[in-house]
Amino acid sequence: MDGINHPALTQRLNKNVNGIINLLHNSLSIGIIARLPNNQPI
Repeated sequence: MDGINHPALTQRLNKNVNGIINLLHNSLSIGIIARLPNNQPI
């Protein structure tokens, strides 16, 4: 039973990890974009 359930568990964990990485990446890029206008003289 453990061998059957294990792949589904790892797939679910990988999806969660990928989602967290995507959220972090998006927030990082948004923070960089939001910070850019402050560094550039208008």
